[in-house]
Amino acid sequence: MRRVFLSLIACVLAGNAYSGLITHNNYTLDTDTNIVTGGGLEWLQWDETLGLSIDDVTDPNSQYAQAGWSVVSDQQMAALFNEWAFGPAGYVWGTDETVTQGVFEFGATLPEVLTYQFTELFGATFTSSSGATNLKSL
Repeated sequence: MRRVFLSLIACVLAGNAYSGLITHNNYTLDTDTNIVTGGGLEWLQWDETLGLSIDDVTDPNSQYAQAGWSVVSDQQMAALFNEWAFGPAGYVWGTDETVTQGVFEFGATLPEVLTYQFTELFGATFTSSSGATNLKSL
């Protein structure tokens, strides 16, 4: 009887485990799938592809291509950064892929809360020796 009781408790506790949903700025991360939904798109959390090349992800035989994932376009990336208001006040990210854009003008910083929320959703792909997280896509 003791085994049945302990097994029953284990099943009840296991049944309480569920997907965690984290939402910031109208974007939601499903922690079970590592998929961020928002802005009309689904984004695979960036650290899921850490260490892979673009070719590794876009190869038609890769698990990502087979699952329907693609590399984000400049237009989609600009829309994401503009929606999160990354950059100094009034900064607008452009969509021209031939133009290199600076992330911030000298002296401009992101609010710590915004940086934390974005990183919590999309993941960190690089951490410097000082512990500061830099955000970037593939």
